Amino acid sequence: MADEKFVVFSMKEPKAKEIAKVIQSEKAKAILDLLAEKRSSPKEISDSLNLPMSTVQYNLDLLKEAGLIIATGRKYSPKGRKMLYYEPAKKAIVLAPGTTKQSIIEQLGDKVILPIIAAISVGAGLIASFAVKTPQFAITTAPLMEKDIAGAQAAALGTATTFRPEIGILVGAILFGVLVGIYLAYRARK
Repeated sequence: MADEKFVVFSMKEPKAKEIAKVIQSEKAKAILDLLAEKRSSPKEISDSLNLPMSTVQYNLDLLKEAGLIIATGRKYSPKGRKMLYYEPAKKAIVLAPGTTKQSIIEQLGDKVILPIIAAISVGAGLIASFAVKTPQFAITTAPLMEKDIAGAQAAALGTATTFRPEIGILVGAILFGVLVGIYLAYRARK
């Protein structure tokens, strides 16, 4: 969870209750506000907010367990003790009703996914319709003899891109079928 930039929790999950508990605490909110301004050690927090060190440490532990802050550095005091420095976790935490163990595909649902699949298929079909190369030949009125066949082949002007809607429809339909099949197989797996 520490590496994620965006986290969604169901309100039914224990983690959501943990976060709600921390957010309700005025002292934890004050510490979080202070950390949003600058990275600080527990001693600096205690001095800035005029709170006992035990209260600061308790709230830091709650904030850390909830994933709202992280320890980002350490220094040593003049007495040789290790001092951790804290700052807010750089992520968005969303509490949502219901279950959230869904992928983005499941959250979007058929009303969004199927039109996206259709749009991708149509786009691919249009691209395929214009990507067809056909040979272009010079038109000659002179009768061709066997020895002139090589000359006629040499008279070919190259290839040109032509619009072939039947190829586009075929490619689009195949792609649509494959993508819908993958989507339905994914849904059936859940």
